[in-house]
Amino acid sequence: MRSGRGWYVQVVYSDRPPLQLGGFKTEEEAKEWVSNKSAAWLKEHAEDRYGYPSLHDPDYGYSYD
Repeated sequence: MRSGRGWYVQVVYSDRPPLQLGGFKTEEEAKEWVSNKSAAWLKEHAEDRYGYPSLHDPDYGYSYD
């Protein structure tokens, strides 16, 4: 999905609010993350109450700054 600052991926859970992972410069970059990194991200955050990645982890293309 596109926002004013670039592209983001929306993670939709059945039991919590949606989460937007952003900072992708292009739609292709966001699609590559979904194809190549989203499964690992979901596995890593399966037990995390909020599903948030590390604050400064560049592998996930997201920052809270």
